[in-house]
Amino acid sequence: MTSERAQNHHIVDAKQRVETNLPPNTGMLVIAMNASLIAADATQRATDHLSRLSGDYNVHVPGYSKAEARRNSEIWGLVIPSEVYDRLRS
Repeated sequence: MTSERAQNHHIVDAKQRVETNLPPNTGMLVIAMNASLIAADATQRATDHLSRLSGDYNVHVPGYSKAEARRNSEIWGLVIPSEVYDRLRS
């Protein structure tokens, strides 16, 4: 991009969600459906597809990281610093 074009080109970036509790000033698409009305195996196919998007293309799928964290904490418990544990035990 030439410097003249760069001067006339404005990049608008949404604020990170951690900076504000307001939604970003970008569009949002929400799709809600009863997948079983489409096909008997639609729920599993959609789950598989979202897993591929998340794993292969790094697409953020809401809820996946939270569900994984919950599964891990159920298996391994919570990891806390030993100083915190010692204070809780005393």
